[in-house]
Amino acid sequence: MIAATSTTTRPLPGDERYAPEVSVLVERQAVPLADILELRVTLQRDELGGFSMLLANPWQLERDGDSPRGTFRHSDLDALDVYKAVEIRMGYAHQLAPMFVGEILTLAPSFPSTGMPTLQTTGTDLLNRLRRAKPGDDAARSWSKLTDGEIAEVVARRHDLRLTEGSVRTGTTQVTNQRDLDDLDFLLYLAKRNDFEAVIELERGKPALYFGRPRGDRRGPEPFAETALTWGESLISFTPRLTVGKQVSQVTVRGWDSRKKEKIQYTARIADLKAPGRGKAGGELLEQKQGAKTERIVDRVVQSVAEAKALAIQLLADTANEFLTGTGETIGDPAIRPETTVNLGGLGARYDGPYKVTKADHVFGANGYTTSFEVERMREGA
Repeated sequence: MIAATSTTTRPLPGDERYAPEVSVLVERQAVPLADILELRVTLQRDELGGFSMLLANPWQLERDGDSPRGTFRHSDLDALDVYKAVEIRMGYAHQLAPMFVGEILTLAPSFPSTGMPTLQTTGTDLLNRLRRAKPGDDAARSWSKLTDGEIAEVVARRHDLRLTEGSVRTGTTQVTNQRDLDDLDFLLYLAKRNDFEAVIELERGKPALYFGRPRGDRRGPEPFAETALTWGESLISFTPRLTVGKQVSQVTVRGWDSRKKEKIQYTARIADLKAPGRGKAGGELLEQKQGAKTERIVDRVVQSVAEAKALAIQLLADTANEFLTGTGETIGDPAIRPETTVNLGGLGARYDGPYKVTKADHVFGANGYTTSFEVERMREGA
């Protein structure tokens, strides 16, 4: 069932009910909040999420029997080490939202000439373990009777991961080849062609792969909510960019059916795209100004007209979304993530309206909690 669309408005600074808080667990052990100088979580569409954390790392004396022993609080202990599992939550007033599940990949202590020693840690989503991994000689590389969700489950099991209960396993089947892609790129390819996301979540305390509609998508497993931000209030800044440099009005995907000895072809047009906004899309504006259709022709290995259609629409949508992009910053909001919608106001008739988030940076530190984001839209006008 599709959830009704709702709109949430961000609180203004100074509201004591919204004191920013974070929680960082390393192998289920809490990192002292007082030691976290800065925490950054980066989430981006079609890419792995990541985090970085700067910790105070003071020298401290401990006793080993009757003898004092000195250590640095974090860099001398193995509580923080590479490949340790990390779970991060961010939010306000004891209402923390899950933001990231990953592992530590780098440790970078700093011992300055003046000031306190620090320890910088960075890491990525647990899906990083799939990078550069490919199926062995005894593993399947091609499927003809499985849905993309079922194929994703096969790939996950290669790495001792199961699919979450909310993942999508149903759908149409088609011939799918992994070719020379590693397991990570192949999984992200399967997600992209379905407008899905593939992310690691904790389910019953254990990492699991979620493969399905993006969280926050109106077709997804959670209620869809647009975040309303107004410049001069909750929207700190916004810089839009409108460009027609790469715009086309249609994309044609051509292939060849070797069994039937016939051409496979589909042409996607602007009408095939569902885009918010009442104004013109980039391709339509180009036609109006130039007086002719602009077409991109792509030759690809496709197995059917349905596959050619899906690919053509995807390629046209990718290009159309480059028409109106922007970067913004707001008060920290854990609900702003890739594929969610921000409804921006106070920007004028041409740039007001809903945008799709493609990247979000959540930063907690001395200046509080802020969220910067990148967005895109196919059409001008609210």
